[in-house]
Parts: sequence; C-alpha cells; structure tokens
Amino acid sequence: MNELVITTDIVQDLKVNLSIETAYKAVAELEKKYAGVIITPGQEKEARKILSELNKLITGLKGTRIDFVKRVKQQYEPQVEELKQFEDRVEILKNNIWIQVKESEEKELKEQYDLMVDIKVTLCREQKIDDKLLEYIILPEQKGELTRSKFNEKKATELIQIEIDRVVKDYQILVSAVDTTNTKSGTNLKVDDYIKYIDNMARALQEIMADESKYLRMQEEIAEKERQKAEAEMKAKLEEETAKIQEQATISKTETTQSQSHIDSIQAKNEGWAIQVLVRFKKDEKPKAKALRVFLDDNNINYEKI
Repeated sequence: MNELVITTDIVQDLKVNLSIETAYKAVAELEKKYAGVIITPGQEKEARKILSELNKLITGLKGTRIDFVKRVKQQYEPQVEELKQFEDRVEILKNNIWIQVKESEEKELKEQYDLMVDIKVTLCREQKIDDKLLEYIILPEQKGELTRSKFNEKKATELIQIEIDRVVKDYQILVSAVDTTNTKSGTNLKVDDYIKYIDNMARALQEIMADESKYLRMQEEIAEKERQKAEAEMKAKLEEETAKIQEQATISKTETTQSQSHIDSIQAKNEGWAIQVLVRFKKDEKPKAKALRVFLDDNNINYEKI
C-alpha cells in the first residue's frame, strides 16, 4: 500500500520549471505514488494537505496552458488572418462558379418543364380532352428518367400520356356514378362538383353517396310535410262540411218533428204507405252522405242505398 506522503520537491519543481518535459515527469511520478493510495482513519488531515497542493498544481497547469495558447496565438495570428483571407478569396471564386452552374441548371430544368407543358397541351388537344380536366393531369416529376441530365422527350411524352389516360378513365367512372345516382334516386348531381376528387376516386364516390343520402332525406322530409299539410286541410274541410250537414240535418229534424203528427195520421189512414225521397250526392260529397246516414239512423228512419 502506498504511503500517504507528498513529495513537495516534485510539485515545487513543476511550479518553478514548468514545461512539457517537466510536467510529464512530475505527473508520472505523482500518478505512480498516489494512483492506488488508500486513506485510512487518522490520515484525513494529511490527505487534505496533499489535496490542497494538488489543486494548486492543477490551477498552475491550467494557467500555464492558457498563457501558452495566448502566446502561440499571438505568434501565429498574422499567418492565421492571412490564411482566412485566402479562404475568403477562394470562396468568392467558388460562389461565382456555383451561381452560374445553378442558374444554368435551373434554366435547363425550366425549359424541360415548359416542353412537358407543351406536350401535355398538344396531346390533350389532339385527343379532344375537356379543358376542365387539364389541371388534374399532373406532369411527371423531373427525377429518375426525367432528371435534367437524362431528360428524354419521348419518355416524357409516354409518361404524360399515361397520366392523361388515368384522368380520362377516372372522369368516365365519375360521370357514370353521377348519372346512375341521378337515375336511381332522382337527384340532380353535377359531375363538376366532384372533379376535385378525381385523384382520389374512393373519396369521390363517398361524396356522391353522401349527397344522395342527403337528398333522399330532404325529399322524405318534404313528402312528410306535404302529407301532414294535406291531412290537416282534409280534416278542416271535413269538419266544415260535417258542421254544415249537421246544421241542415238539425233544421230537417225540426221540420220533421213538426210534421210527424201529420205523417202519423196519414199512415193511420193509409196503412202500408211510405214517403219516398230520392237524394243524390256527387262523388266529392261523401262527407255529406255520411252525415245524412248518421241522422237517419239516429231518428230510426228507414232508407235504402241505390
């Protein structure tokens, strides 16, 4: 076990004659002496002294290192500044070339894109594609086989034609779906309202079905309101007609009561005789006929429906 004794002369020598060589030698000796040291009870005071000396040494080393860096920086500062200026000058040369390269490449890319636009317009005109579909025919990305350096007009034409075929096919599906829905449900859907979903046909069909359901619900609500209105009007008219018939029946009942004795006397004198009255009703006067039957039944007056 290493003894807990600090070698003051090593530390002092390192403080006074600090250099890479002396520092290396001193630190190596200190590591050899204290790397595996074990502090036993009663040695705390001595250990603290050693720690104090080592802390002072560390502070000295840091200060020397910082001073050394400053001296080196001052020594080479002019050269460092000159190298920085060289870098800036080369950077200017590089940027000048890079800007021109980028401008040239962007110009070429734009020319290739403009060419694809012309190809698209020409193909659509030749195939009589509806103008409203043009914005949904997306030009292929300028990557892969259509990168700036590999651009090929023939390949671009093939890819654009594929996109045109896709949009036309989806549009036909859209038209068919709208027409079928209008015929089946009596809706008045417009294809133009769903073109915006042409890149997502599943969404387009969902929107058509949703609008169909909305229309059918609205028609059901309208029909229910009309039915309720008709029932209310019919009920009011029936009540009005019933009131009129009941009023007329009441008047007739009064008149009949007044002449009942006269009728009885006639029947007594002429037993077996009967008074026949023929009453005709129009087709729209069924409520009146019903009210008359109720009156005759209530008054035990015989009648016959012919």
